[in-house]
Amino acid sequence: MKKRKFAIAGLSSLLIFGSVATMTACGPSKEMPVEVVTLEKIELDTTNAKTQYYEGDSFDRTGLLVKAFFSDGGESFVGNYSASPEGPFTLTDTKVTISYTFEEVTKTADLAITVAKVEESGIRCAGKGSGSRVQPIKTAYKVGETFDKSTMTVYLQYNNGKEQTVTDYTISPAGALALTDTKITVTYKTWTAEVKITVTEA
Repeated sequence: MKKRKFAIAGLSSLLIFGSVATMTACGPSKEMPVEVVTLEKIELDTTNAKTQYYEGDSFDRTGLLVKAFFSDGGESFVGNYSASPEGPFTLTDTKVTISYTFEEVTKTADLAITVAKVEESGIRCAGKGSGSRVQPIKTAYKVGETFDKSTMTVYLQYNNGKEQTVTDYTISPAGALALTDTKITVTYKTWTAEVKITVTEA
């Protein structure tokens, strides 16, 4: 148990050893029992906590409130807690164990979570570049021209909000465009997307 010093009027010091205090003054030493505050439990406020994850995600502390309760009736929110596992999560993970230690006493509480499988959700067509430098897809053509794939980027999308560039897609029509063509159909695996175009006389 750690020693603590307290200033007391008329006494030079107060040393706490376990639950017994020794007071030193000009006169003889005197012992008196004192209360040693210990950690009783912790509770989680999950109102704004993130509990739904995708495989590969890591634990997000944002919104989770951890409150510690002490033997003297005191309580306070704490931030220096640990979490296990912190990630990356797998499909078998169903909880995160929160631990908090005070004066060598550790208490835990479990946060229930769900972990979903990452799956493809579709494709997206966009112009070349990123941010404010994105160049639009070329959509205006003359009869006989072919669709310019070099102006387009195709992204494979996932249900966790992430995406990646793909290049082995196909387009239809792939040949010379006619006046009746109003769109280009982009296909990747089982996913399709459309790019609207206009075709005018040469």
